[in-house]
Amino acid sequence: MRVNLESEQAREVFAHFGLALYQAQCLEKQIAVLLSGPCAPTPEKLTKGRIDDLLETSLYRTLGKLVQELKLVQELKGRIRLPADIDSKLERAVERRNWLAHHFWWDRASEFTTFSGRDKMIVELTELVALFSDLDAYFVKVAEDWALSIGVTQEILDASLAKLLSGPTPPRKARRKLNKEETLINAYIYLIDEDMKRGMPLFELADNTFWTFCECGLTYGPEQVDSTRLRPAPGFEKVLPAKITPRPRSAKDWEYRIPLSTGFEIWVAPYEGEGEYEFKCWLSRSK
Repeated sequence: MRVNLESEQAREVFAHFGLALYQAQCLEKQIAVLLSGPCAPTPEKLTKGRIDDLLETSLYRTLGKLVQELKLVQELKGRIRLPADIDSKLERAVERRNWLAHHFWWDRASEFTTFSGRDKMIVELTELVALFSDLDAYFVKVAEDWALSIGVTQEILDASLAKLLSGPTPPRKARRKLNKEETLINAYIYLIDEDMKRGMPLFELADNTFWTFCECGLTYGPEQVDSTRLRPAPGFEKVLPAKITPRPRSAKDWEYRIPLSTGFEIWVAPYEGEGEYEFKCWLSRSK
């Protein structure tokens, strides 16, 4: 039996199918946001670059992988308290999302040929929209509560959302990941305030990308670097270029050293500044 794909009911099935996958993707990306903030390692000590780094990794994971990681965070760190039935809902969301993407039209081919079958498909898809959207809304609230707890105001959240929705979003261009070994060619202090007094360490690798420190080694620096704000970091001019391991295995919670192939090391250590979390770093000869 042929189906009139232009019929109002057929178009309604297509619309509900698209909405279900849309809500599934919203849920997927919201969990990625969680894993880059409140559920990340030492979230209170993350830099913006490190958040971007974690988000870049999470955005390219499947919903199933993201849910597995979220469960692991709960078990090991107790970072967020989720309702008792959340695991079963997440498992169903993963199973139903995969079914929608890969098998829905094959499994419902017979139903799609009849009026009553298409009616049942619309009811089924409506239930899945509710499943995905309810989970997404819950995790949005978790992320917002965390942001507010670390000092992000509701006005900032509202302004960020307004900016996001104000115009077309340019295509995302994935930023490259660090290799196990990189070549460090320059080290700078990057002046970040209008008075040109405060700066952050910034490292240039052989492909002319810029990186800075995070809790476990190097991570993304600013996407756009103003060369007029770069000042050479003292002491590095005589020890570069050098091969480095940008994410040392022993690195943990802002306490590590990055050896240079030229016989020196960059040391990083936590430091309690003026009421805010900070770190200090210095260059020394390897022992």
